Amino acid sequence: MAEWVYRLECDVPQALQEDVACFLWENVSWGWEESPRESGGVTVYCTKYEQARSLARRLRGSFPDLRARVQRQENKQWHHVWRDFFHPVSVADTFLVLPSWRDPSGPETGLIQLFIYPEMAFGTGHHPTTHLCLEALAELLALERVTSRHRCLDLGTGSGLLGIACAATGAWTLGVDNDAIAIHNARTNRGLNQVRERFALAVGDLGCLSREAEFDLILANILADPLLEMADPLAELLAPGGSLVLSGLLHHQEGEVIRAYSRAGLPEPSVRRKKEWSALIWGRD
Repeated sequence: MAEWVYRLECDVPQALQEDVACFLWENVSWGWEESPRESGGVTVYCTKYEQARSLARRLRGSFPDLRARVQRQENKQWHHVWRDFFHPVSVADTFLVLPSWRDPSGPETGLIQLFIYPEMAFGTGHHPTTHLCLEALAELLALERVTSRHRCLDLGTGSGLLGIACAATGAWTLGVDNDAIAIHNARTNRGLNQVRERFALAVGDLGCLSREAEFDLILANILADPLLEMADPLAELLAPGGSLVLSGLLHHQEGEVIRAYSRAGLPEPSVRRKKEWSALIWGRD
């Protein structure tokens, strides 16, 4: 284990917060901490100095008014670094996302508990896009559009949180990610939640799926550009009566994504928003 971690701290002017959030979403797959301060502080932990310095350099190059500094601190293991701000997240009176070291307590213990060990993979339930996807899943669960009879796909699974949430409802789920580190983290979290039999994992992209595959629910919390590129194959993977949930896009990207999936044969979606982020939810008849 490395002796040190490198903390990249940024002070983000309010006018740049949306653009910086998009930059981080595209370049920091393992997540970041957002300060509640009005200054818009952001903290990213890196395992190597060169990684932190390169990220700081690219941030300053893209946003000259942004202040970014790198500081070294003792490595107390990754999950110890997260302990200070990874608190339970309750979603739609249905799910409770907990760090692996936290026992549930209080009135929320009746919710579906999802345990996450935070490593270098995105998805702890704190980011608005993950929260939006869990809200959509809770709504579909209440409508019985996700049950133990259904098959789900979590594309770009990251930490595995969304796939674990599907599997926790009883549905058989496949999690796919082109990042082997993310799949390693998802396997850890799959074991923590005891859903191995219902949550399969694969390293790859849509190309690793059978052409005959169909899913009753597809969740893809990634980025607008790949979502646009995958419109036709994702629509083909959606079973009759199925639901599609896309997130990882900003408000101004909604229209282009909606038009791409309309051309692929899907009806008008419902839209959910949180902060500057959006989720699109389709149902196929």
